[in-house]
Amino acid sequence: MDRRAARLLFGTISVATAACAGIAAAHAPGQDAAASARAAYATLPLMFEARGDDRDAPVALVSHGHAPRIAVTRDAIHVALPGTRLQGAGEIRAAAAAADTVTLRFLGAAPAARLRGRDPQPTRIHYLHDGSPADNRIDVPVFGRASIERLYPHIDVIVYGSGDALEYDLVVAPHGDPAAMRMQIEGASGVALDRGGDAVITTPQGDLRLHRPVAWQEGNGGRTDVDASFVLSRPMEIAFEVGEYDHARPLVIDPVIAYATYVGGSSADGALAIAVDANGSAYAAGYTTSADFPLRNSLDASLGRKSDMDAFVAKLAPDGKSLVYATYLGGSTGREIATAIAVDAMGSAYVAGTTSAGDFPVTANAYQKGTAAGGSFVAKLSPAGNALVYSTYVAATTAHSLAVDGAGSAYLTGKATPAFVATPGAFEVTSPVAFGETGFVLKLDPAGSSASYATFLGGPGTTQANAIAVDGDGRAFVGGLATVDFPIALPFQIFPGGDLDGFVSVLDPSGSRLVTSTLIGGSRDDAVNALALGADGSVYVAGETYSANFPSVNGFQPVKSGFRLINSTVGNAFVAKVDLQTRRIVWSSFLGGEICTYYCQTLYDNVQYPGDAAYAIAVDADGHAYVTGLARTLTFPLVDSTSARNQGSQDSGFVAKVSAAGTALIFSTFVRVGMSTSGSIGRFPDGAINAVAVDGAGAAYVAGESTDATDFTPSSGALQTTNPGIPTPIAVKFPPPSGRLTLGSSNVDTDADTPVTLTASVEGAPVTGYVAFYSGTRALGSATLDTNRATFATLMPPGIHTLNARLVTPDGTLDTSPLIQIVDQPLVCTR
Repeated sequence: MDRRAARLLFGTISVATAACAGIAAAHAPGQDAAASARAAYATLPLMFEARGDDRDAPVALVSHGHAPRIAVTRDAIHVALPGTRLQGAGEIRAAAAAADTVTLRFLGAAPAARLRGRDPQPTRIHYLHDGSPADNRIDVPVFGRASIERLYPHIDVIVYGSGDALEYDLVVAPHGDPAAMRMQIEGASGVALDRGGDAVITTPQGDLRLHRPVAWQEGNGGRTDVDASFVLSRPMEIAFEVGEYDHARPLVIDPVIAYATYVGGSSADGALAIAVDANGSAYAAGYTTSADFPLRNSLDASLGRKSDMDAFVAKLAPDGKSLVYATYLGGSTGREIATAIAVDAMGSAYVAGTTSAGDFPVTANAYQKGTAAGGSFVAKLSPAGNALVYSTYVAATTAHSLAVDGAGSAYLTGKATPAFVATPGAFEVTSPVAFGETGFVLKLDPAGSSASYATFLGGPGTTQANAIAVDGDGRAFVGGLATVDFPIALPFQIFPGGDLDGFVSVLDPSGSRLVTSTLIGGSRDDAVNALALGADGSVYVAGETYSANFPSVNGFQPVKSGFRLINSTVGNAFVAKVDLQTRRIVWSSFLGGEICTYYCQTLYDNVQYPGDAAYAIAVDADGHAYVTGLARTLTFPLVDSTSARNQGSQDSGFVAKVSAAGTALIFSTFVRVGMSTSGSIGRFPDGAINAVAVDGAGAAYVAGESTDATDFTPSSGALQTTNPGIPTPIAVKFPPPSGRLTLGSSNVDTDADTPVTLTASVEGAPVTGYVAFYSGTRALGSATLDTNRATFATLMPPGIHTLNARLVTPDGTLDTSPLIQIVDQPLVCTR
């Protein structure tokens, strides 16, 4: 094995004092508010303050938060027992001498080990001395995590936590030796390993428990667990024992969650769509049957008393801890479901969905003021959320997706019956099917009072338009699924591969012609469920496929899973980047697992079994695709440490981030929301993560619904931390990456006899680690970061190579945009 590219991560090890964990006592009725405040305080995350004269090289990082108090030094973690102060090095030594502190000391720590605060927080500390202003210290910064870098050669430790729990990760980079890690326990009366492999440290004031370490690696087949355990090498000394692992595989880091919250009432509610504005406020929309749905600055607070189903719109503050507004939206009777939402630059939310009510609130200038048979609606809310700018019916349609252009025009797509009214001169003015439904596209003017254009979009067979996006020129990009004879224009795939294929079509700004239209699929059924536009003009699509020959190009998972299920094929999600101008797939990948962990058989031949599917996609400015959906298989590819595998019929909503080159998963994690009941509201199955949006900084926001209060875990201090009903909407924010990695070449056009020097550079604060360089999915080699730069020289064979690089740090994974490297044949001179 090649040890130069080795990466290994020990998963979270948590430490908690039993004495502190049980500190809460009964309170008299008059003390309820104080008890509530204490309980809230106990869940706050730890914050670390640097102690010492040099903030860049502190003597200690001391935690502020609930007990116990934590101090991190260059070679140890000090856990203060209740009642002990740890403010600086002197107090740490004094507490240790008095046996008031348990110290986890890393033996043999490297002289070059460096202590550094990570994850700067907005909180500031002020030290004010009465009568001694010269001794005042104000605006003292604090950090969310404490890092000991280079604790051992190529091994770091990251310390963090919340409330009365301490957690730390040990990160082993290439060339690191896990056997070098040893902890001496000081200030305790004993250490023992329990039957589960946890280390139990006995103190006069209770036990401290170090949970058994977890280690893993990632490969094309998903996560591979690595055996890891504690060993009592000597009395009061703990070592780490690690099983066999592949030193050539990259390290995996947990995706971090900025917030996770419920948003719902005591009856059945669900979130089907999400959007985000420039300030980081998330806008969720869906349905509610609750009379007590949490409202704020509401447009209509009365609908919940009608005991029917209404749409809702909720705007969350950027930190996820409060509502800016939340409102019902619907008629006095019937059923309304918000299925799509978009936000313009002024903060106005555009909401689309379906309604069966005859008195859905419409404005005086509405495009359609009424409908006898129900249909869809489009509504624009004021930035405050308490007024309708416009609201209109869209008869004879089922709304699936919505987009808004820079001028404030709304674009709607979904399914339409032949009764849908197209505009003269539109691409398809009459329905291609006499009965049933087909695709449609409607562009509303900024006032919501008329159709700029309205057109059918489909062939004589089945067509369903699932997704829409609009570019700066006003061209509408539509994705969905279709059968034979779907209209084609300048495609990269002309002929259908199976009974159902995905499609991507582009309408010109007038809606009168197709700029381009192509199928995408294999020999079985395929569907484009979601679509997004990249900054470079490319189109990113996601969906589901049952085709083993679905076009897979330079992707992180080149082969569809599902071969273990005999007489059947299992559905996989897929994600692809498409260049419609050059009519090619830039990259495309399966994203899915096996429904069986061993070979199993179905009763009938040729069955398509519903496995994994993607329902939403968003793209950040650097070209990372964020994909969400539902994982039903047992081996869905995960890239994290915390997601348990499916058990029996338990389905899992998922969120995955794809590298800019499309060759790797930056992270892939479950968002547990409960048991699937094989039902659905709208077009999404229960248990799915239905929607995703990305802000300008690269933070991702996802939405779905929780059907089991024991599965979803809200974050500390979130807007709503309890599940009042089944199901309940959920919203989760994943923070942006902590830095940016760029890749350059010494000569992007060279020959096979001339070495190329690749340079990867990290923008931002100094970091440590190794950078791995790739040509497509093939590893070229790795190099150590030195002052945020890593260089690697290599010879490459003739051809056009797509290069990229990845860096794994304790704060997460960074990757580069693809770099095109041209390598010519060497010039040979002959006489």
